Amino acid sequence: MMMLKIRYNKKIIILMLLLITIVMLTNRLVYNKFVDEEHFLLISKSRVEIEIQRRHDVVTRCIDAIRQYKQVEGDIQRHLMELNALIERKASKAEQTRVENEVMKLLTEMKILRESYPDLRADNPYLAIMRHIQHAGARIMEERLNFNERVYEYNTMLRVFPYDVFALIYDFKQEPFFEAPLNALKVPSFKELYKNTAM
Repeated sequence: MMMLKIRYNKKIIILMLLLITIVMLTNRLVYNKFVDEEHFLLISKSRVEIEIQRRHDVVTRCIDAIRQYKQVEGDIQRHLMELNALIERKASKAEQTRVENEVMKLLTEMKILRESYPDLRADNPYLAIMRHIQHAGARIMEERLNFNERVYEYNTMLRVFPYDVFALIYDFKQEPFFEAPLNALKVPSFKELYKNTAM
């Protein structure tokens, strides 16, 4: 009888140890899954922020390029008119050469600008910036959607058994979806963007 009790106690102890081991392993695995999911959420959120910063940089660079382009184009027109006036009044060859050299220098600057910004054209450089803004907006929208999908998966995991128990134990909270701030709902005015960029 005593032997049976000892065997019975050993089985209980082994079962208890096995149960504790299973609970601890499950606990650790679920906790690690939560940590991984939070990490993926942070990565997704930072990708949205990177795209927003990228859009800002693209818009600023495009506006600066348009300003430079307009400046060079205006200088070329002014110098060509000056050269035409010199030719009409039969100015000295040295004076004409000086103006021609300035025109050539400006044409070289314009060529460099066009190589740096191939979408920029004299007839409508504003279309180029609009394409860049549209592309940047599409990239932001894509990253926001990816982030919100991650948040949905994470929040769903927190509400499903047995994860909900572990989420309660470890104090994992639901994450809010990415929502555009109120000022982002207003369509940006190109005039405001152009005016507010440093000259």
